[in-house]
Amino acid sequence: VNGAYEYYPKKDLPNTKEPTLQLLQFKVNLSDYPIWKIIELSYKENSFAFYFVGISLSNPEGVKYKIKMENYDSDWRKLNQDNENYSNLPPGNYTFKLQACNSSGICNSTPFSMDIFIKPPFWQTWWFYVLVFVFVSGSLFAYIKWRERKLTLEKKILEDKVAERTAEVVEKNKELDEKNTDIMASIRYAKRIQEAI
Repeated sequence: VNGAYEYYPKKDLPNTKEPTLQLLQFKVNLSDYPIWKIIELSYKENSFAFYFVGISLSNPEGVKYKIKMENYDSDWRKLNQDNENYSNLPPGNYTFKLQACNSSGICNSTPFSMDIFIKPPFWQTWWFYVLVFVFVSGSLFAYIKWRERKLTLEKKILEDKVAERTAEVVEKNKELDEKNTDIMASIRYAKRIQEAI
């Protein structure tokens, strides 16, 4: 009823032909993006979707995929579906690699490759770090100079006050010396009068 099958094991050879691999669609932040070998994106464009197909005419359903995002995935990953998503990738250099394998496990000898560079935001660039370093160093230097000037001014004010007080003390000493001299003169004069009497 179901028919008869005739099987020749010698004729059942493994499929040694590599599947044909094609990247059908590349999306960035859910929007279509042109497919290039090298892609440069901003830090906001950090979510990707890859749609691909591997063609093996002897067993189309038996095609499996292996993918790897260098600098993100530690090793190759096996996929059964014909798409893959990456989201919220940090800024940096990535290389998306894709291989298709037929039902016998024969994979593409040269995987599909796409270089993706996500530019960092300006606050994560080397020139921004240099600018912040220069600004902080300049601010610190300006604060130290301002503090030195303030301390020098305070020192001058204190020196002026000390000089003023010293002048007052010297003036008082002169007055005391004059009064002392007058008193001594009066005492000598009184002594002479007493001796004369």
